[in-house]
Amino acid sequence: MSSSLFSEAMEYFALEPYGAERDNIHAGLIASTIANVHISKKEKMLKPADFMLKDANDIQREEDDKERKRIGELMSFMKGVAKK
Repeated sequence: MSSSLFSEAMEYFALEPYGAERDNIHAGLIASTIANVHISKKEKMLKPADFMLKDANDIQREEDDKERKRIGELMSFMKGVAKK
């Protein structure tokens, strides 16, 4: 595949996404709409992302980010304690 054809395909995908990622978004949109019809107004509305499949790497990245945040909060707390 030539560079120009590849660039053209990338531009087309940006305008009209296709494939598994788009299908995942579409399924999440439908599932969240159906779920939100059946929950009470007091409950938090669900988002399409709540129903979308996640890649194992994405899950690990999210867990790592949460752990970094917890460590940062602990470090900030410990610095505050050390100053007293």
